[in-house]
Amino acid sequence: MNVTLMRDEISCFALALHTALTREETLEMIVPDDCPDIVEIVDTDAAVQLRGKECAEGCVTLHGAALCSVLYQPEGEQGLRQLRAELPIQFTADLEGVTGQSRCVLLPRVTLAETRAVNPRKILIRVGLCFDLTAYEPTLLRCCTGVEDRETLGIEARTEQYSGTFAVHVGEKVFPYADEVQIPGSKPPMEELLRARCRPFCTESRLLGGKLVFKGGTAIQLLYLSPEGQLCTAAFELPFSQIADVGPVAEDADFQVECVVTGSEIYPLDGEGRGLSVELELLAQIVVRETRTLSVVTDAYSIRHPGAPEFETYALPQLVERGLRRQTVREVIETAALPQGICDVRAYVSQVTTSGGELTAELRLAVLYQTEEGGFAQALRQVAVKCPVEREADTLCVAGCTVPEVDASAAPGGVEMRLGVDFHLLLLRQSRVFGLSAFALNTDQPLDQEGQPSIVLRQMAQGETLWEIAKTYLTTQAEIEQANGLEGGPAAPGQMLLIPRKR
Repeated sequence: MNVTLMRDEISCFALALHTALTREETLEMIVPDDCPDIVEIVDTDAAVQLRGKECAEGCVTLHGAALCSVLYQPEGEQGLRQLRAELPIQFTADLEGVTGQSRCVLLPRVTLAETRAVNPRKILIRVGLCFDLTAYEPTLLRCCTGVEDRETLGIEARTEQYSGTFAVHVGEKVFPYADEVQIPGSKPPMEELLRARCRPFCTESRLLGGKLVFKGGTAIQLLYLSPEGQLCTAAFELPFSQIADVGPVAEDADFQVECVVTGSEIYPLDGEGRGLSVELELLAQIVVRETRTLSVVTDAYSIRHPGAPEFETYALPQLVERGLRRQTVREVIETAALPQGICDVRAYVSQVTTSGGELTAELRLAVLYQTEEGGFAQALRQVAVKCPVEREADTLCVAGCTVPEVDASAAPGGVEMRLGVDFHLLLLRQSRVFGLSAFALNTDQPLDQEGQPSIVLRQMAQGETLWEIAKTYLTTQAEIEQANGLEGGPAAPGQMLLIPRKR
C-alpha cells in the first residue's frame, strides 16, 4: 500500500533567469527646413522609456522609445540649436527558461548616445541600450510534513525544520502623476527647454491594511536656454505615494519596488519662462519575499512491515542580502582648453560585471562645457568603478548600478567629476533539502524478527545518532532514550546503550 503523506504547499515564484539584453538603435534624420545648416555636432543625450513587455515561450518582446536631444552649432548663428528625435524600440529576445507564465522585472538604461553629421542637412543618431531583465516563474512547492496513521502502521518519521525566503508576489502597477514646478528666481527664466532627464526612485515601502504603500519620487534635471542664449540647468524632485495590491503577505516581508519611466511630458505654463507643468507615467515593478519555516520529513521507516521510502530534493531559496552599496568616485576628464563654465554632466552605465568577490561598473562620463571663445564643446571618458562583494561560490548575485549623484567643476587640465555610484545587490542562495516524497508499505508481510535478541548492548560511535541506531535495530528513538535515561539530553560518543527491540 502507498502510505498517505501530509503535505505543505507554498505558491511562489522561482528566479528563472537574470540577464542583460543589449541593443543598438540608429536613425538617419534630415534637418528640418526651418533650422539652419549644421556646422558642428556639440552634444547628444538620450532617455529610454519602456512602454510594453510580453513574455512568451522562450522569448521576451520589448516595446519602447529612445528620446534624443542633439545640440549643434548652427551656421551663421551664435549659441546652440537643438534637434529632437524619437527612436522606436521593438525587438524580441530569445531566452531559454522564459514561458508565457513568466513575470519579468525590466530595468532599461542608455549606455551611449552620439550623433554624426553626414552633411550639413543630415545626421546619423546612434543610441546604445541595455535592459537588465530578471524573470520569475510561478511554481508550487509541495513537501511532506508528516505521515497519516503513523502509529497504526508503526512508522517512525524524522522531521526537521528548514527556512526559506520565497518570492510570493511579482506584480506591477502603472500610475500617472503630475505636478507644477517653478524655476527659482536665482536662475534665468527659460526661453527653450533643450532636454529633461527623469530618474524615478523608491524610498519607502510598508504594509498598511493589507495593501502595499510605497513612496518615492522622480528626480528631474533640466537643461534650457535663457532669453539671452545662456545654457542653464535646474533640478527638481517630485514626490509620489502609491498603493498596490500584493495579496495576503506577512508584515515582516521584504518589498522590492523598481520604478521606470513609461511616459513624460514637460511644457511651460506661462509666458514668463518660470512655470512648468510636469506629467509623468511610471511603472512600478514589485517583488515581495517572505521567510517561511517548513517542517520536512527527511527519513522514515516502519518497525512492523517492509517499506520502500522514496525521496526528492527540494530547493529552498535563501535571501543572503538585498540592499545598496554606494561608491564615491572622483575623476578628471581632460579638455582641450580650460572650461569657462560647466553646462551639463552625466554618466551612462555601460555594463555591470561580476568576477570573484568584486562588481565592476563600466561608466561613460560626458561633460558639456563652454570654451574661452564662447563656444561649446563636449569631453568624454570611460571609467571603471569597483565594489567589493563577499559571497560564497554557490550564491547567485543579481546586480545593477545607477549614478544618482553627478557634479562637476573646472579643474587644472579639465573637469573634475564627483559621482555617487550605487550598486544594487540581490544575493540569493539555494539550499538543497532531501525530503520524503512517497512511501510504499507491504502490510501483508510483517517484518521477520525471529531469532533476534529482545535487547542489544552496544557502544555509540562518533558521529552516530540515536535515530540511525533505532532505524538499524527496527526500534524507536523514544524506546532507546527511555531504556537509557536519556530524556534529559543526548547520548555521548562511546557511551554503552541498551537497545530494546519492538515486538
